Amino acid sequence: MPLNFENIDLPYNNNLERGDFGVFGFNQLPIYGIEQEPEIKSGNSFNNMWIETWIKSTNYKPGAYGFNIDGAAGQIECRKIFSDVIDCNQVKGVTGNIKFNQTGRIEISTHFDPTGAGTYNSGNATRYWNDISHKTLTDRGCLFFADNGVELRNGKIVSDVEAIKEIKGHPIKKSIQGLQSLDYKTFPKVVYKKAMGEDGKLLKRDKNDNPYYYEINERGEKIKKSASDGAETTALISIMIGAIKQLSNEIEQLKSQKK
Repeated sequence: MPLNFENIDLPYNNNLERGDFGVFGFNQLPIYGIEQEPEIKSGNSFNNMWIETWIKSTNYKPGAYGFNIDGAAGQIECRKIFSDVIDCNQVKGVTGNIKFNQTGRIEISTHFDPTGAGTYNSGNATRYWNDISHKTLTDRGCLFFADNGVELRNGKIVSDVEAIKEIKGHPIKKSIQGLQSLDYKTFPKVVYKKAMGEDGKLLKRDKNDNPYYYEINERGEKIKKSASDGAETTALISIMIGAIKQLSNEIEQLKSQKK
């Protein structure tokens, strides 16, 4: 017969201990570790709750489903946690950890892979990394054969060497090194990438043809911010390989003519 807390007069004190009027006798402590099925109607609640062992869902199965709050071990097991903010120092997995250290850096002690191949991005025209340190970068099927020429932004097809010669310096912008920046609009069509937002759509551009977007700050104010066009380096490398081959062939022809 399940207990009905509506029929028990003061079953617990503020610490969830059996008080003077408890059903188990004068000042008797609660019995821990015994599973019971109390009937508490919707709307009733405890102001404070203290546990010495655990609270589990009726369908709890370790590592499978349900939840378990282990008061003795200080652990909570569940399948999902929904929260806007979670304060923690370290997230531990079976084969690796993610640690938020005191210098404001995230340390990952395992491989860092996306779920899928060529599906997800890291950054865009409004959010991108300042510097990436690495050992190697491996392309996966994106270098292309450019020996037959390349298309400029005006639609003209030129040789790889001519396409590189068309690249000009920007009249105003400076690079991160403080030097004159290249004008990305003079790159071949396949290299130049117009700025897009987080939704994958092209951003608006001002009277000088520079991309921009709006961001809402903490005070709810709409702030205009600059974005950046890009140059796709895998395509650029492909064209440079084609240009090197083209120049190499021309050198071989000159050598053969001297013989």
